Amino acid sequence: MGAIPLSDSSIGRVALFNGPPSSGKTSLVNSLQHQISAPWFHLSLDDFRPGYSESFWDEDEGDLFSRLLTGYVGALREMALAGNDVLAEAVITPARRLLYESTFGSLPLLLIGVKCRLDIAVQREVSRADRRHGPIELPAAYFAAVQSRPGCRVISTDTCVPISRLADCLLDSVAEAEASGIPYFLVGHVGDGNFHLVLLFDPKDPRERQKAEDIAQRVSARAIAMGGTCTGEHGIGMHKLDALVTEHGEGAVDLMRRIKRALDPLDILNPGKTVPMQNPRQC
Repeated sequence: MGAIPLSDSSIGRVALFNGPPSSGKTSLVNSLQHQISAPWFHLSLDDFRPGYSESFWDEDEGDLFSRLLTGYVGALREMALAGNDVLAEAVITPARRLLYESTFGSLPLLLIGVKCRLDIAVQREVSRADRRHGPIELPAAYFAAVQSRPGCRVISTDTCVPISRLADCLLDSVAEAEASGIPYFLVGHVGDGNFHLVLLFDPKDPRERQKAEDIAQRVSARAIAMGGTCTGEHGIGMHKLDALVTEHGEGAVDLMRRIKRALDPLDILNPGKTVPMQNPRQC
């Protein structure tokens, strides 16, 4: 293999090998590193994991890994800013895409897709001694569903309804998704009435994206009408601002707005998210 030339810039480059957990990314990068003559630094997420003792991982419910991942991506950025060319691995899910985009910004970035049969990746993952609770980054079912439509983007609902209305809400939502023709799948924590209808849309088709957005809004409205909530765990964000008003009423939301203005008069904390503001920057 020919040499990958050093960057002429004082800022290094980052090559991210993106694929499912245990898809062979680390082995691939290790082999590549021995084949190229230019000095590329290899930093793996697994290099960071031992920083926390096993007892912490045993008790982790996801927060610990999220903090670790944020630190890992930030370390890649700092290495590049220091002039190092970096080889690294990634599992860039729709939920984590913003983390990568906001961290790397305009830095030179090469994204390389790593494919692996899902059953092989899952078998490898389960057999690993450092994986006490299965895949640490994303359930296998999610990978299988997303990879069923390569290149897709996802819109996920987060509704939660009383158990007595769960079947009604699920069946009505599935019927609507089926009628739309957009591929979808369901995951959830149905023991408490919380489920996610995940729509796989073509990002190059504005009409399909809008159709998926409309379905997600109607699923939220349906849950609220059945005595539930538009968000069981993920929060309001930007896409459920209208649903928040529908669910709690303008009076309650106005109180939230007043608290937001009192604590964040310049609107610098997650602007445009969580609470629908009225001309917030004029407050």
